[in-house]
Formats: sequence, structure tokens, C-alpha cells
Amino acid sequence: MFARRVLLISAGLVCLSYGPSAAVTEPPPQFLTMWGSFGPGSGQFNVPWGITVDAAGYVYVADQWNHRVCKFTDVGEFVLSWGSTGTGPGQFRQLAGIATDHAGRIFVADYGNSRVQVFTSDGAFLTQFGGYGSDPGQLADPYDVAVGPSGTVYVANHRNRRIEEYDANGAFVGTLGVDILQAPSGVVVDVAGHVYVSDEGSDRVVAFDALGNLILSWGDGGVGPGLFDGPAGLDIDSAGNIYVADHGNSRIQKFSPSGSLLSYWGTVGTGPGDFSVTLDVAIGRDGSIYVTDAGNSRVQKFGYLSVSAAAMSWGSVKSRYRR
Repeated sequence: MFARRVLLISAGLVCLSYGPSAAVTEPPPQFLTMWGSFGPGSGQFNVPWGITVDAAGYVYVADQWNHRVCKFTDVGEFVLSWGSTGTGPGQFRQLAGIATDHAGRIFVADYGNSRVQVFTSDGAFLTQFGGYGSDPGQLADPYDVAVGPSGTVYVANHRNRRIEEYDANGAFVGTLGVDILQAPSGVVVDVAGHVYVSDEGSDRVVAFDALGNLILSWGDGGVGPGLFDGPAGLDIDSAGNIYVADHGNSRIQKFSPSGSLLSYWGTVGTGPGDFSVTLDVAIGRDGSIYVTDAGNSRVQKFGYLSVSAAAMSWGSVKSRYRR
């Protein structure tokens, strides 16, 4: 999963490529806390993949190889978990992305079972949809799931190279990105209904309007600022800025709604603020930023503290950026 591929640009596609000289315009957030370690116990992980935050501030993590969902408070206190290995309702095979809707339901991309499962916030099974296949509405390796403001559910149908759309009850509605996407790995929707997709197959982020029309694309393969090595999960803050888990480069990159690079942070390591394989990022209602640091079997939390960025020297700001 998340293998590198050659960038292909469809005719007429707008692509913004940033080289190593791309300039950042704001400081990165500060490290706040982290939790988790490797293992099967409560509060432990075996490849934490997807992450989401509900309206009450609870954090849900898709613990891929433990085949379960783990629920935490916003400071990492373990609340509960649910799931086991299998194909039945409430069971998983290598779950991946995860999302919540306005009603508090939890949507899980059950990667190995090629379906999406829906639960209450306490883990009670509600329904499922999808199923393996290549026909419209069927799934093959779903990597991520997102819920739009109208309740429409979007699934990154990785191997079928498209986004599937379902209504709030799981009925198939339509598709996005056919003949545009190569291997979609993350999906998120803003308040206006614009759909942003991280396309791991072409190392870029692709945006569609609420009607499904292609409106923007940016990125390319590489290690410099604004470039990607297998972009994975992504999320949007209240200002419309997009955060991308740059999986292969073990960092998070932040962009404006138009695709301009704003900031990035992270380097390979095990210390606070270091990463080893960033698979997803989620923004809480208070602006806190949660990252699944899969290689280190943990979640890290970041935030912008009440320090005026204008009061910081650019020397001190730049010193905080790491590759």
C-alpha cells in the first residue's frame, strides 16, 4: 500500500507544482501531547491509520492490524474500543479511514472487506454498504471515507481509481474522478461541498466542486516543500485550509484552499513532533491537529498556542521547519 507511482496529468488538468524553494508563509503548530505504544492492549496500537474527531471532542482511531476502533478523550485518555477480526457485522479486516457525521455516527472504511461500516459513537453496529467489485457502488480496497455537509458519504475507492458517493443511508448515488484519479487514498469535503482527494497514485491533491467538476490539482512527487511521497489522509480546518499526511515523507503539509503551501512540519524520528509514516490527520473543532504516527504506534496532537506569529522573528520560525 502507498507504493510510489509515476505522475500522469490528464488533458486540461490544472497542476500546481512546488519545488524545493517553495516558501512557507506561517509557522507550524506546536507539539502538545501524544499517546499510544505498540501492542494489543487498551490504548495501544498496531498501525494506527485513520483518525477523526466528533463534535464532543472525542478522538476515534482506526487501529488497522488490531482490527478495531479505539475511542479517546482529546488528551488521549482511553475510553473504549470495538471490533475483532472477521467478516461479520462489527468485524474488520485491516480497517483504514474513519469519519463522523453531524449525528455522531462513525463511518469506517473496512479495507480488507471492501465495505464501509457505520456505528454509534459507543460502537454499536448500525449498517454497512459497498461490497467487493468494480461496478459503480462497489468497492475494491477502500482507503478513506468522508461525510459532506448534506450527509453524502464519499469513499476513496483506491483500486477502482475513483470516489464513490452514497446517501446518508448508504444507497449508491454516483462517482467522482473517473479517468482522473489513479489511486485515491484520502477524501474530505468542505462546508461548500467541495471534495478534496489525495491521489497517492500521482502524488497530488485533486479538488472537485459540489457538482463533481474538476476545479484544481496541485503537487508532484518529491521531498521538497509542497511535494508529496504518497499523500495519504487529509482534513480541512474552519478557514478552509487543507492538511495532508505526506506519508512517505513522514510529515504534515498545510495548504490554502487554492493549493498554496502555508507550512509543513515533521521529520523522521521517535521524539515529540517526529514521525514515522504519517497516515492521517484530523482537525478538532477547537483547531487542534491530530496525526496518526503509524510507524511509532501513536497519535500526536498539535495546536497553535496564543502567541502572536507576528511577534516571532522569521529566524526563529524557519528554524522550526524540518525536512
